Amino acid sequence: MIVYTFKVHSLTKKTVNSVSDTVTAVVWERTGVDVDGYTGSHKVCTNLDTNQVGISTSYTIYDDLTKSDILSWIQSIEDMDDVNGIIAENIQKSRDNEQLVYEENLPWMSGS
Repeated sequence: MIVYTFKVHSLTKKTVNSVSDTVTAVVWERTGVDVDGYTGSHKVCTNLDTNQVGISTSYTIYDDLTKSDILSWIQSIEDMDDVNGIIAENIQKSRDNEQLVYEENLPWMSGS
């Protein structure tokens, strides 16, 4: 089992169709941690479709945006199965290239 987190690193905003502070891009990262503590992540910039800004009535003003809004936008654009696959590959790379050392095996715990 992998537990995922989602983080927004930055937003790009500009005036679109006379609507100021329109978010046009999101730099975000999804990180997964498996049951053994190995991690993998995927960080990317997603450009948002702004064609309906100023036309559609389902517009959320910048000051009212939530992290959930951004996540919803990302999930409607990005294939999250592909993202999770990339994360799983990165977790496997961690497994292949790292060696976890548990407390009882730390050098100062050897009893010497």
